[in-house]
Amino acid sequence: MRTKKSWPLSMTALTVGLLLTATACTPGTDNTKGDNKVENVDFVWVVPALPASADPATGGPLPRVIGPERAGLPVAYDLAKVSGAGCEQLAPISDLAPDLVESWEFNSDRTELTLTLRKGVKSAAGNELTSDDFVWSLERSVAESPTAKRFLQTTTLWRANDPVEAINEHEVVIHIATPGALDVAHFTMFSWLIFDSTEAKTHATAEDPWAKDWLSSNSANFGPWTFTSEDWDPSQKLVLHRNPNYYAPEQFGNIGRLIIQAVPDGSTRSQLASTGKVGLATDLAPQDLKHLDGVDDVQVLNCASANRDTLILNQAFEPFADVRVRQAVSMAIDRVDLNQAAYLGLADPSTDGLSQAYSFPTPATRLTYDVAGAKKLMAEAGYADGFAITITYSPSRPGPQAEQIALNLQKQLAAININVELKQVATGTQFSSDFQDGNYQAMVYQEPPAIADPQYSAALYNYCDSFQNTFGYCNEKYDDLTDKIRTTSAGPERDKLVSQLSSVSAETIPVVYLLDTRAQYALNGAVDLSTVRQQPGNRLELWRVVMD
Repeated sequence: MRTKKSWPLSMTALTVGLLLTATACTPGTDNTKGDNKVENVDFVWVVPALPASADPATGGPLPRVIGPERAGLPVAYDLAKVSGAGCEQLAPISDLAPDLVESWEFNSDRTELTLTLRKGVKSAAGNELTSDDFVWSLERSVAESPTAKRFLQTTTLWRANDPVEAINEHEVVIHIATPGALDVAHFTMFSWLIFDSTEAKTHATAEDPWAKDWLSSNSANFGPWTFTSEDWDPSQKLVLHRNPNYYAPEQFGNIGRLIIQAVPDGSTRSQLASTGKVGLATDLAPQDLKHLDGVDDVQVLNCASANRDTLILNQAFEPFADVRVRQAVSMAIDRVDLNQAAYLGLADPSTDGLSQAYSFPTPATRLTYDVAGAKKLMAEAGYADGFAITITYSPSRPGPQAEQIALNLQKQLAAININVELKQVATGTQFSSDFQDGNYQAMVYQEPPAIADPQYSAALYNYCDSFQNTFGYCNEKYDDLTDKIRTTSAGPERDKLVSQLSSVSAETIPVVYLLDTRAQYALNGAVDLSTVRQQPGNRLELWRVVMD
């Protein structure tokens, strides 16, 4: 164990420290590996919040915390094929590796996807994975998960009736109405978590046929971790233990227990990271990350991400219905200055209609900074004297930097006579409601695609019929290109279509893309970085981590 640099803690941090039952390097036993690394380490990960339920069907903050770390999915991204094990480069949908599924195969017209399950896979309860588990879990997701239903609208189109069929004990067929490029890749998402249905059904009732109540605090899946209601303090703390029956024990590092602790205050999470009391701190403010980067025995990673900070312009507000006004707003924003002010340079100024984390040919039309051009467009649209708007923002999304983003936008838009009043919404719940209800004129927001692929990103908000399109954008050419990308396999033809879609986005401004953000992690200095891997979607595979 390395010596930790001392750091004065506030009373809040001291209180949180007492709540943490283990420090990042506390061994669960006295056993050691042959290379003198302590085995069964307790690893503490501090996050802003935990969901009230562990059931993937409930949504909430689950996507960025518990769900991905549980793994136990049909397939995963092959991180051996990308730079920096997924930190320097996002794994594309063409680089997939088996997980619970041993192999997959399409029929000739790609309307049937046959999945062969890995044999010998067992849950913590000792039950072996079968096609019954697979079918039950997928049917459960379709019935109960809004996210899964959204996937079936935006990434892959299954046939309407009985799309999932068990062929034998270890083979399942997915019947696809319209074949697409993401028909396998979408199984990397936590919403398709495969449960031990034998165990889950023992806790089902006539009123609760999908065992939602029991699965809200029990794992019952086939991934590397397991937990029960005794390990779960809703919204506060979750303790994950190794699945003793995990099919690939060689993939484990030396973490015996992963303790996920809710610490709402970002500065407290930063202070805990600086003392070595935690193994990982996430969702930190840029200034905290800059500070931690200079602290001994803290390692800060700044990894690739498909997330983007945006300014949403509600077209129900008359000026924003005019594409020239939206173009003017975009052109009036100095994204380089915005990056320095809000992120201290840790993000990337948006350059295109799609994230630069994706690989595609340089588009014909790109985002530009041109105040003179913006003023000309405002005059052409009849708004030379400008107008007044209210920009809504919240520290809940994209984070505490939202206020600085809003302040800079207020200053920069004044250059084209747009008088900005700022409205802060304190709670994430109210902010989400305002967005879904279209209760805003303009809003600082964030796009965090659950699947890091340009088609999914494109369809997530800006597609005419997307349920998250609360701002009134609808463009036939945009939708047509999005549909073509969805049905085109990975390769040069698809990349060309992506470039064309990026141009359409930069021309028509569905939303104003501000910054392409990155995924930052403050890791304990004892973490062996060669064992750290990032799956797309901003998640580390902590069960693989080795602590010195």
